[in-house]
Amino acid sequence: MKKAFGICSSLLALTLVFVSLMGVSVHAQGTEGTQDAQDGSKVVTSIFSSDGTLESAKTLKDKPKGKVDDNSVGEIILTEGQSFEFGGKVHWFGGSKVTDKGNINTFVTNDLTGRLNYGTTTFSTSFIGWSFDDKYHESSDTGYMDYVDLEYESAQSVNYDFVNLKGNKISYTFAGKKPTNDKYIYLYFHYACHGKKINGNITNNPRMGYLGYKIKVIPKPQPQPQQPKEYSAHLSYDANGGKFEGNETTFDDKAGAQTSENDNTKVRINITDKLPTRPDYKFVFWYDKDEYPNTKNAYNKDWAKTDTTRYNVPKEKRLAALEMSPSENGQTKTLTALWDKEYCLKYNADGGKTTPADLTGTFGVNLDTLQPKTDSVTINVAEAVEKDGFVFKGWKDPTADKIYQPGDELKISSNSHAITLQAVWEKKSDNVQPVPGGDHHTPADPSISDISDDSHTPAAFPWLAPNYSSNTQTQLVAEQSTNDRMNLGKQQVVKQSKKPQAGKIDNTIPKTGETDSYSTMLSALGFSIVLISVWIKRRILEASK
Repeated sequence: MKKAFGICSSLLALTLVFVSLMGVSVHAQGTEGTQDAQDGSKVVTSIFSSDGTLESAKTLKDKPKGKVDDNSVGEIILTEGQSFEFGGKVHWFGGSKVTDKGNINTFVTNDLTGRLNYGTTTFSTSFIGWSFDDKYHESSDTGYMDYVDLEYESAQSVNYDFVNLKGNKISYTFAGKKPTNDKYIYLYFHYACHGKKINGNITNNPRMGYLGYKIKVIPKPQPQPQQPKEYSAHLSYDANGGKFEGNETTFDDKAGAQTSENDNTKVRINITDKLPTRPDYKFVFWYDKDEYPNTKNAYNKDWAKTDTTRYNVPKEKRLAALEMSPSENGQTKTLTALWDKEYCLKYNADGGKTTPADLTGTFGVNLDTLQPKTDSVTINVAEAVEKDGFVFKGWKDPTADKIYQPGDELKISSNSHAITLQAVWEKKSDNVQPVPGGDHHTPADPSISDISDDSHTPAAFPWLAPNYSSNTQTQLVAEQSTNDRMNLGKQQVVKQSKKPQAGKIDNTIPKTGETDSYSTMLSALGFSIVLISVWIKRRILEASK
């Protein structure tokens, strides 16, 4: 029961809205010819001529298939109609009507005896199509009804009288609905003029063609603001290098004007909430050039959005309204925007695994002079980033052709307030391997052994242990051949930090600094021959004792 009652109530409300809107449409004002309506609806250009002939009227020879020459059609301006929302959709009804009315009393047609003048008896017409956004639609497409309502008689009696030179008028009536957003919608009609000669004979060869209108539907005029009283005052705003919405550099807030019955009472004018914008700058507050810095008064609609820690305006000086005396002609005071220049440091990791966050800020403002607090700031450059297969070499400033290391100080000036640092990478070499305890750029060479005091001597040569006296070592070296000593002297021993594994014999030969692998093998072979010859000779000496 409740559900049924709710449905009935909704239908009743919809009916009332529909009736009220239709009432507006039915009683809407009509405008004929080029007379202007009070709401702005008007006939800008009529299709009818002053002499009442078809030849002077605005007509189209061929059937239109889109937008046509604007000089060949009539022009109508309509004001939007009434609208209401129902079922999630906005519905429109026609507003005030505009009628283009005039005469087509005579026309010329081809006859067997030549071109003769006929008086119009009947003017027939029909709607054939429309065009919007350069797209043509046949009359069967009723999309035009979203914008315009049209009224016309398909057959209008003219009955031109050659004696009294009078004939009935022809008319086309239009009513605006939804605005066309500053565009024109084109409506096209077919017509046929039937007539008779001056002797009364009816022609069987009517004159036919096409005609059209371009129509713009505009929003309703906004109600004019209440006229100020005899004394009034308002504020104007100077963007001071910035711009308001609409690309304006100033804003005259007449809508915020305050009035008074006399000029002895001050009026309180609220600060506008419209703020200008300026590339690379941050808005701080409004100030009066005639008073600042004497009063130090600062103005803003919403001080909660202002960083009062950075811009240390005393609390009693943070004003959201201005008091001033009105005048008979309207007093105006101009407030000027104060700006703080911004800086920005960005990073381009160029394929790195991470990218440091952008660093932004402002140079600050001296509230005594309203000048920049500083012309430069110093920032520590971000930490290094990583990239597979590459070694990070630093951050490069392309504008200065300089490379910064992580933690370096970078100065950003007001003249160059936006900088992007580019990561510099060096590709890792294929044979570069990190060496524990050493430079990671030192190539690892497996031919280099660790020779130390506890080097592993083969068990077959116990007498070669490194505890020989210096005399014995000298004797052994002296007994080597000259060539062997030369080869041995060329060897360079490179001691690595890595110790040989316990119990493992390291039988590699130290790498020769300036020879190739063949020289190394020959040196090793010569050294082995010397050791064997010394061992044999020692055994002979021991046997002879």
